[in-house]
Amino acid sequence: MMEQSADSQGRTESIIQGLADSFFSLDRDWRFVLVNLAAQRAPFARPAAELRGRVIWELYPVLAGSAFHRFCLDAAQDGEPRRREAQCPLDGRWYNVCARGHAGGLDVFMRDVNEGKRAEAELRQAAQQEAAARVRALMEACLDPLFIIEPDSVVTDANEAAVRATGAARGRILGGDFADFFTRPETVREACRRAFAQGAIADCPLAVKRCGGGFMDVLCNFSVYRDAGGKVLGLLAAARDVTAQRQAEAALSQQIREKATLSEELRQTQKLEAVGLLAGGIAHDFNNLVAAIAGNNYFLLEDLPKGSPMRVYSEEIGRSTDLAASLTRQLLAISRKQVLQPRVLDINSVLISMSKMLMRLMGHHIKIEMKPHASLWPVKIDSGQLEQIIMNLAINARDAMPKGGVLALSTANRILKRGREGEPADAPEPGCYVCLEVRDTGVGMEETTRRHIFEPFFTTKEAGRGTGLGLAVVHRIVKQCRGGITVESRPGRGSAFRILFPSEKRGAEVLLPGDAAKSGHAGHGAILVVEDNEAFSRIVKLALSKHGYNVSSSSDAEEALAYCLKAKGPIDLVLTDIVLPGMDGIELAKRLKEQRPGLRVIYMSGYAGEATAKVRGAGEAVVLEKPFSPDKLLGNVRRVLEKSQGEMF
Repeated sequence: MMEQSADSQGRTESIIQGLADSFFSLDRDWRFVLVNLAAQRAPFARPAAELRGRVIWELYPVLAGSAFHRFCLDAAQDGEPRRREAQCPLDGRWYNVCARGHAGGLDVFMRDVNEGKRAEAELRQAAQQEAAARVRALMEACLDPLFIIEPDSVVTDANEAAVRATGAARGRILGGDFADFFTRPETVREACRRAFAQGAIADCPLAVKRCGGGFMDVLCNFSVYRDAGGKVLGLLAAARDVTAQRQAEAALSQQIREKATLSEELRQTQKLEAVGLLAGGIAHDFNNLVAAIAGNNYFLLEDLPKGSPMRVYSEEIGRSTDLAASLTRQLLAISRKQVLQPRVLDINSVLISMSKMLMRLMGHHIKIEMKPHASLWPVKIDSGQLEQIIMNLAINARDAMPKGGVLALSTANRILKRGREGEPADAPEPGCYVCLEVRDTGVGMEETTRRHIFEPFFTTKEAGRGTGLGLAVVHRIVKQCRGGITVESRPGRGSAFRILFPSEKRGAEVLLPGDAAKSGHAGHGAILVVEDNEAFSRIVKLALSKHGYNVSSSSDAEEALAYCLKAKGPIDLVLTDIVLPGMDGIELAKRLKEQRPGLRVIYMSGYAGEATAKVRGAGEAVVLEKPFSPDKLLGNVRRVLEKSQGEMF
């Protein structure tokens, strides 16, 4: 029987030692009898050998007289299990403590709930911050001056309308006596006392003093605000301007105009959102069509003899497809759905490539002058965004010259020094920049207009001629590139916009945006093309096979997976569209790499939104944005395969 009892006690102690929760047992004299491994780590931070037989209050004096001490005394006296949640003075962590007294002493379990407590505190803090942010947003949305006042009449918060009404700086208002901002302080204090007593007062006639002199008659509404328990915390005072009937009418008219402006801004925003949704929805299919047209035209032009009169028509088809692709990029950029492709390029080349389009855009009554710098430094920017900057500035210039004039576009290298006169005040850092200047001989603008031209929806054009977004988009793109923009203009003297782009040390990757060098290199290797658009798939296969590659194709992911399972020979590269019927190209690439480790993948995208952004974030991923030329395709294929072969050695 004694052996069974010893075995049972051993098993019990073994179980206790294996507990994740801290456990310790004290005898009637408060000496440690048993301390499991968890308790040795926390909260006692000592091995059992140093604890056993020692009085807990002597070994840890900080516990003596504490709430934990009283909790243990109560549990030992009544013998009933007791529970509580408390912060331990030994390690500062929160525990769920369960203690039970018995004839031999006291057993204590301690479960660490510190992470839960911290999460609760973080949630509580986040809720408080969110509530404070909502209050701040509501206050700033209010057109009337708002003040939050403590019972002692001290102002703890005020909105921007209150700052304007008093003419005082916000720092002077906060912490000041609310009554001191009015012409009759005692009347204000009495109104506050009544509001605290009654809960609210409506339309109290008062007069706000202005710091610069004068006053403003107001009707002030007071109402108390309370905490969750119903305790009054302070007053919210809202002052409404009633200075004079004429001023009231003017204020009402101003409010009506502001509402109309907001309504128009909302309408324009909804219009742009609709354009963005439409562009995002059709971009994939549209770019597939453009890519097929461009690809067929590429091979047509390649086979036409140099003296053929048909080359003119083929070249015009090529320019039209480039323009169609650019149009899609600009629609996506307006709605911020465009997947950007920043690259190192030459601004002069972009200007030259756009010259014919600009001439058609300007019309016969506006002369275009281009003055490119002979040795211009390269810059890094998305070519579509650079085209959009030039296009928006050119359209603004055209509208400023209804009777004709000159549009001059020039480039130059600039070294920006800190504090240099004429440089943009918000230029990021001193250094080497490329300056693009767009100058017109139009009507110009006044200083008041010039200060607002980069604000969204601001426009001086008549209804139907502009959205007020062109220059706002230009400003946003320039800032994204870490550049600067300035404008010089006078009424009747035209305008000059100067944009500074940070220069790049390495040379331009391409001469013209979207183009690639002609590839005369014969390729070799097995390539699987996965594309659901038959016409475009045919173009891709033709381009690859003409340059020596062994090409197979599939129209969807399931067909591609089945082909790879059956194929006996190697597959060096998979060229897949991101958007496919059923399984998308990203998942397909993942499955194929599981079948064939080391397989290289190039993605194609007409526009796949977040999916394309996800692929671009994968570091080594190569994404070809449709439409692309066969030369660009071949160049990327060659680079990927050469890199793959290099990694094998």
